[in-house]
Amino acid sequence: MMIGIGYLCAQYKVVDGQLARPLTNLILMVMTPAVIITAFQVSAKDLEVGNMLIAAVTAVLVFLVGGLLAHLVFHREPVSRQGMLIFSAVFYNAGFFGLPLVKAVLGDLGAAYTSIFVAVFNVMLWTYGVWLMDGKNGGSRLRNLANPGVITVIIVLLFYAFKITLPGIIRQPIASLAAVQSPMAMIIVGIQFHTFREQFNLKDTGAWKVMLLRDLLVPLLILPVIYLLTHDETLFLACALTAATPTAMNSVLFATRYEKDINLAVQMVMLTTLGVIITIPLIMALAYWLIGTF
Repeated sequence: MMIGIGYLCAQYKVVDGQLARPLTNLILMVMTPAVIITAFQVSAKDLEVGNMLIAAVTAVLVFLVGGLLAHLVFHREPVSRQGMLIFSAVFYNAGFFGLPLVKAVLGDLGAAYTSIFVAVFNVMLWTYGVWLMDGKNGGSRLRNLANPGVITVIIVLLFYAFKITLPGIIRQPIASLAAVQSPMAMIIVGIQFHTFREQFNLKDTGAWKVMLLRDLLVPLLILPVIYLLTHDETLFLACALTAATPTAMNSVLFATRYEKDINLAVQMVMLTTLGVIITIPLIMALAYWLIGTF
């Protein structure tokens, strides 16, 4: 519904489509760190080191499973498309889509676990992701790891380790910023849909394969692994929900940066994002069924 509101706002000129990019930067640089800080401040007493390690292992496994399948499926694609297709199948929208969704469904404790996914995502994005898009020139820019997502997680882990609690006069404004992230992120997705609507088509089979891998196959394969790793209900659901998120918006940004097929990137983001309207409820229904077997 919030994505639909964003689309209508762009359709009826309530906002300019050009506004999406600066608002996206605002979310990534300000609101997402606020969500991470709030999640760890509220839930630090409930967080266990073992659960955080399981979240990190699960995040890495999502990349490994997705990468293996994507390389097998797309190894015969033209070189000009191969990196873009693999990138879109592997890189899930942990921060921009997963974090607000998990916070809405599971609260701050779930968001804290998803924050671990965000950190792993950023490390993989600026190493493996850059290598996929830029070939032999990529993967060496470790300075790019100094980004808000990774830095914020490091800070909150230090707070957690040293039992530091922010005073209310600081914590409350940060919590207010965090509360804005979820609706704002979904509205921006709707604005982006409107901006790129004319490029949306159903003819590219590669995009459909990406949707099948990203939205359905990878999260289904990860579910039994999470089941074996933990019987903590919140951790299990947070990992399952984050693993089922659609292609990351970064695919469009990286396609632009590295002069890849932008239309293909947009197609895959839109298709996988629309697809999770169906697949996430299915994945979560299966996850809740598995919880009943704990």
